[in-house]
Amino acid sequence: MYVVFHTNICNILILYLFAQSDLLNLMHDLKEEGNALFKEEQYDIAWMHYRNAIFVVSILGNRFYCVVEKEFTSTLFSNRAFCCLKKVSLI
Repeated sequence: MYVVFHTNICNILILYLFAQSDLLNLMHDLKEEGNALFKEEQYDIAWMHYRNAIFVVSILGNRFYCVVEKEFTSTLFSNRAFCCLKKVSLI
């Protein structure tokens, strides 16, 4: 499992040291881990995984001009939003 990271300057620098294939793997792993956490009803942590995967998508586009499938990216945004909805319904 990857460590949940925050989007600050240190993490941006670290991500720029990764190769494109590593970032693609990280993006998919973050989504899968987010899905597993969502099933365990850990919505806050799942939300962070989806957010981080979205951040990796932006790095891939900005650094490598790698376009991630729109379907995959929209799923990340939808899953992140669904975490918010589930969290609100628990209150």
